[in-house]
Amino acid sequence: TVGRTGQITPNAILEPVIVSGSTVRRATLHNEDNIKDKDIRIGDIVSIYKAGDVIPAVGEPLKERRTGEESIFYMNNKCPICGEDLIRKEEEADYFCLNNACPARKINGIIHYASRDAMNIEGLGPAVITQLLDAGLIQNAADLYYLQKEQLLTLERMGEKSADNLLNSLQTSKQRSLAQVVYALGIRLVGQNVAKVLARKFPTMDALRSASYDELVVIDEVGPKIAESVVSYFAQERHSAFLQKLADAEAAMKGDPIATLTVTTRRTVMYKLDENGKTMAEHLRFALSWWHTCNASGTDMFGGDTMDKTFGCDGNIYRTGKMLEKLPSQIVETE
Repeated sequence: TVGRTGQITPNAILEPVIVSGSTVRRATLHNEDNIKDKDIRIGDIVSIYKAGDVIPAVGEPLKERRTGEESIFYMNNKCPICGEDLIRKEEEADYFCLNNACPARKINGIIHYASRDAMNIEGLGPAVITQLLDAGLIQNAADLYYLQKEQLLTLERMGEKSADNLLNSLQTSKQRSLAQVVYALGIRLVGQNVAKVLARKFPTMDALRSASYDELVVIDEVGPKIAESVVSYFAQERHSAFLQKLADAEAAMKGDPIATLTVTTRRTVMYKLDENGKTMAEHLRFALSWWHTCNASGTDMFGGDTMDKTFGCDGNIYRTGKMLEKLPSQIVETE
């Protein structure tokens, strides 16, 4: 398969087998080194497991059951979708297709952009995205914000209500947090957690775009490879054009909302939550840790049920290891 970043992942085509309650016909082989190290061959009988209890993966070949008809696997040096040459850097295990026009990279990039953890655009599944690309109505995710209802109605199985719902969802997605936008961009090595870290450090997209390698590499959870990937992404002219198109459409480019907490003598925490409740809850975990240390009576003013319902946390009181300076909020103690 060809991912949104061009990463090539070899897969095993299997006879159907039940694994953890579901039928598996394909399983990832991860990369060429994994195949060689395990001596997995075409025609092998292999063990199958689910990585993270989700993704079917090949474990080990059952060498004792080989018949002699198995053949050694050799990695193709051409992209299986667009036919362009693949490259592999010396320090990496994966091959990559660098063709920006590769159809697989395009569609997977837009699928990722619209996914629940990214921009969460309801009604924009792979089938609709494929139709939009095939019809020439979009070339990238930024084009989504310029679609008209009349254009959507030309798609197969797209009625007026579905078109209205998709357009409304696109409008709603413009209000996503900066962290969600950064994750949605599909920058290599930048997952959800790193996207949140970057959004907290650089409160606007312009600030992040202008960040240097030296500024990025010293951030916790970033490091050299991620810093290099981020700088490389924003240095590319096509990405600058893409971001400008998002900005022109007034898609989300603002910083994440910040919690403002007031601690009174009664130790009541006043808080403000908006649509981005999950991110706010993460900020509040730090605040509660600090607040607990200020509680002279030493009693837990928040029980597990309150934590679960109000803050979306795991019911624990965060007492240690969190310093006040890690909270990107304003703490005010009043009488």
